[in-house]
Amino acid sequence: MGPRRPPHHPAQRRTASHRPTPLQAGDPRAVLLIQAIDRDPHPEDATESVDWVDLHEGGTAAARCRPRNHGDWRTMADELAAAAQHLEAAGWHDLLVRGALRQATFFLVGACLPAVRGITLSYIQNRQLWSTDTAWISVPVPARQHVAIGAGADLAVAVGVALDPVEAVVNYTRTAGLPVGDVVILTPAEGAHDQVVRGPGEAVAYVQLIRDVVRAELERRPDTERVHLFLAGPGGLALLLGHRWNRIRPTTVYEHLGPGRGYTPAFAVDA
Repeated sequence: MGPRRPPHHPAQRRTASHRPTPLQAGDPRAVLLIQAIDRDPHPEDATESVDWVDLHEGGTAAARCRPRNHGDWRTMADELAAAAQHLEAAGWHDLLVRGALRQATFFLVGACLPAVRGITLSYIQNRQLWSTDTAWISVPVPARQHVAIGAGADLAVAVGVALDPVEAVVNYTRTAGLPVGDVVILTPAEGAHDQVVRGPGEAVAYVQLIRDVVRAELERRPDTERVHLFLAGPGGLALLLGHRWNRIRPTTVYEHLGPGRGYTPAFAVDA
């Protein structure tokens, strides 16, 4: 393991002089390593990497939910954008995402390397390779629930795949004074649980349906200026959702701080 960097230093980035070892013969991918809440044992394998562990509160990966300084969310976003631009400038369009990261960061990675730029992202989720170009497998349209807040024109969207986040998100929205008119809660038709997304084809289907439901909600709310996004599900799903999050509105994505601890605004995404 290399030396730790002080929080104010720029991201440690490594660019390989050759294509990395592919997962399968004939299918080369660049490796984008995101060391957000823990360090990877083999950072030398990465084509491009960032290291934010020392920016975070907490002495273990489980305890690291947010940076010590709120402004470091912006630092992390800038460093990730620079890494993404470097990979694209080098001609990479097929990328494997690796590392220890949380929901909001997964989403941001997808948004920084979007489908509209012809990029394919992959991530190993529960020993399965989830890729953004996987053919979708039909799933039922997610169930939709509305909770009126009446505090403004913005829209809050809570995507609850692994669990139902309605109580936590509604409570946070009210106590934080977000300028939100309604909270829309989207959960799988069969109910939220940690095995509801059974593979990459279903993941691709879910993110397209979620995106399209949000677009439909915005059609009915033309005055909405911002979406406030809350995520509870597999990291790979958040990655795929960010990758397809286009033609929406400027979006703030929130990070969960743990049961009973609410959320914190993490990243701002133009969409």
